[in-house]
Amino acid sequence: MAPHVAEYTPNPKWPSFLTEAERTHPGFAISQRKRKLVEKVFGWAKLDRPLRQVKLRGLKRVDWLMQLVAAAHNLRRMQTLLQPA
Repeated sequence: MAPHVAEYTPNPKWPSFLTEAERTHPGFAISQRKRKLVEKVFGWAKLDRPLRQVKLRGLKRVDWLMQLVAAAHNLRRMQTLLQPA
């Protein structure tokens, strides 16, 4: 298993540590597409929703909130997917 980190434009402070083999690996492109799907959920949850600033304390409560937000996002996606064409 190899971690697939996001690629960025290198600059003097932060050089790009990805090798050419990692960049051209077919799994890297798939990983980046899937990464976007995951990041969209967090972006949606932080837009004007409870994850913008979590007011709960404790791992169990924050875990519960994240599950609730994920369920709400899935319901929203289902609404979009089930619309008649």
